[in-house]
Amino acid sequence: MPPSPVTVAVAKSHTTPGTNRKQKFSMPQIEVVHEVPIYRNPDPGYGHVLACFSTVVQLSDHEFFCTYNRGTAIYATDLSFYAARSTDSGRSWPE
Repeated sequence: MPPSPVTVAVAKSHTTPGTNRKQKFSMPQIEVVHEVPIYRNPDPGYGHVLACFSTVVQLSDHEFFCTYNRGTAIYATDLSFYAARSTDSGRSWPE
């Protein structure tokens, strides 16, 4: 079984009209375009690596910047801050 990667979902946002009893409103909707791993443990049989708390920011039409934490556990002393940048609309995330 392959290791489960930390994934990021690249999404488009659009607004859908909605109504309630008192007033009309617009509700934002998110459509997932694709999901790709931003980090995959290179040697899952040797050691546990946790990657979590990812945040993605769109810099331009085809460029995304992602930050995340990586370590042996959520509160481990080796937890570090990492960043990755995608220039192909989020399809690949080199470190």
